[in-house]
Amino acid sequence: MTSKIVGRCSWAVAQKIIPNAHIMCQRAFYRPGYCFDLHDHDYAEFFYIEQGSAIHHLGRQHKQLEAGALVFIHPQTIHALAAPPRESLIFTNIAVSLDLFRNIEKRYADDPRWPWRQSADPQVFFPRGMNKDVLLQRCKDFEVPEVACDRLGAEAFLMDILYRMLRGYGEHSTYPDWLTQLDEELSDEAFLSEGPAEIAARYGMSREHLNRCIRNHCQVTASVFITNKRLEHACRLLRFSQESITDIALASGFPSHSHFYRSFKKERQCTPREYRLQGQGVFV
Repeated sequence: MTSKIVGRCSWAVAQKIIPNAHIMCQRAFYRPGYCFDLHDHDYAEFFYIEQGSAIHHLGRQHKQLEAGALVFIHPQTIHALAAPPRESLIFTNIAVSLDLFRNIEKRYADDPRWPWRQSADPQVFFPRGMNKDVLLQRCKDFEVPEVACDRLGAEAFLMDILYRMLRGYGEHSTYPDWLTQLDEELSDEAFLSEGPAEIAARYGMSREHLNRCIRNHCQVTASVFITNKRLEHACRLLRFSQESITDIALASGFPSHSHFYRSFKKERQCTPREYRLQGQGVFV
């Protein structure tokens, strides 16, 4: 799969479809293996991966994007989107006129949550506060010239998208939906005994893919991610329950007391019993 630079996507050319538009939306389908040419543009854009996965070419970098990813492209960023060799891709692209973009950027670029960073590595979000159907319906509205040319309506659309997207901004704002769900499940004793193989099978993915995704989003392996969740649960029980340490080890998903002891001491630099006593000292 190769790409070549062919030049710039121009807003003036795009406006031949809808003259005087402030926002233009287009839904695209890529057959397996199709790759658009590397390009930049004189406008801002963002795109939403609806179905399938994508390969995002960024000069010498190549990023894998999963369904649900919302990617913000700053003007003049050189990039190209491609479908994997054996999977088709459906995405919606939203182009924003430079005039409208600069006007909003001037007001909000200092906010740390501002998604259009001038970087060779565009920001990728998996927004938890935004409904996919709402986004796609609003994009469809901009196929009507009267809507696309309404500057106030265009700005209201962008602000609404940013508000919905950034409501979930925080520690897990860039998690894909399945990883957010897994993170929540691993607060429940019913799931803590599962290892990477069981979790991968339950989510319909290979263990390698699970490990790669967790490493990309959390900077640790799947095994470490799971162990950390088990230890968080064990710490709560040690501090706020009267259960025996052996029972806590089993309730937290550890296969044995010795495994629990080794993992706990390595992470917390103390034994489970010492941790429990420290907590009791706080409240006495």
